[in-house]
Amino acid sequence: MNIVTRVVVCLAVAFAAVVAGSPKTAQAQGTCAIYKTYVTGDTFAASDINSIQTTLAGTNAITTCVDDDSADAATMQSTTDPYPADTISLSTTLQGELRRLRYVLKKLTGWSQWYTHSEVFVFPNAGRFSSVGPFAFGGATSTLYQLGLLGTFDPSATAGAALSVGTTLTLASGEDAYGIRVAPTFTEFSSGVHALLAGIHVAPTITAGAATATTVAGISVATFAAATGTTNAAGVYISAAPTAATNNYALWVDAGLTRLDGAITGDGTRLQFTASDGTTERMRLTDGGILALGTTMTTSAGAGDLVINTGRFLRFANNAGTDTLAAWQSDVNDGIIAGALRYRFDNATTTRLHIPSMTNAQLPAGAGAENATVALDTTNNRLVFYVGGARYYLTGTSF
Repeated sequence: MNIVTRVVVCLAVAFAAVVAGSPKTAQAQGTCAIYKTYVTGDTFAASDINSIQTTLAGTNAITTCVDDDSADAATMQSTTDPYPADTISLSTTLQGELRRLRYVLKKLTGWSQWYTHSEVFVFPNAGRFSSVGPFAFGGATSTLYQLGLLGTFDPSATAGAALSVGTTLTLASGEDAYGIRVAPTFTEFSSGVHALLAGIHVAPTITAGAATATTVAGISVATFAAATGTTNAAGVYISAAPTAATNNYALWVDAGLTRLDGAITGDGTRLQFTASDGTTERMRLTDGGILALGTTMTTSAGAGDLVINTGRFLRFANNAGTDTLAAWQSDVNDGIIAGALRYRFDNATTTRLHIPSMTNAQLPAGAGAENATVALDTTNNRLVFYVGGARYYLTGTSF
């Protein structure tokens, strides 16, 4: 019953009471009460009509005096779609307005009923926030972060997480795809130096407890199975080094020990080391087991060989550990030059070329196996050499 109908009814009742006549009139008090209770014989003045209208249209025209739309559970659950098939549905009653609002609330939250607020939110449609933030879950917002995940969360699971991405991506032909794509744009300031700009910054904090941890990592990449037909798969893949900087590195370990438990491989033919310019090659280890230093030439070399660039030395550290000594070097005539201060073939310590020394009785007889060898005969003080399966000696004059 709307307000106009109520006014008409009240006026009719009052008029009937006046016509009948009454010795007594009771005046009601308080919100939601009627203006007067008329009995037979009451008078009805213009002021009564005005007061009745004021009571109905003013005093009692508040939400607490309006009847409900929840006579029972089924009525309370009644909703009306205000936008069926993308077409507006106009309400003609207050009940219609309420049921449309119920429908929208239920739709937005994904609850089983518009009032079951203990259920989790299930957003049924795609959406967006027009504001750029900041936003936060579990704590206060910060002007430093567009979106923050804060607070203390207990996953009560074997592998809980603050953020989990488990989306299934259905791809089109030839399409690349990413579980998470991070591609921010940094606008540098007009002055000063930015110490670090990074697409992803990982800096976890570990609070010690009674338990212990076997492994702690800033980033952990688990093994996975690539689909049949995949050519290459990697736990971490870097397509190329960045560009435009003074120094550009595809991977930079600035400090700390680097541990590699598995095998190391290059491009399938070699493991190559370059200078800081990323181009000048300094060393390579071929898949044939040849270590080349300062050169890419490995012709005639085999597994286990060390190849040094022409004109460069094979060097050893001195005993004091303060310098290196040049031992052998190749020259432009493809000869081998001895570069150290001392070479010896025995355990003597003087700074000269030393060869094996023995008595005449100890000298082996001439034989093919001794060819091109030299020894010192200490019995006769003469140099002995072996050529063509025979033994010869050279004598000298003492001075």
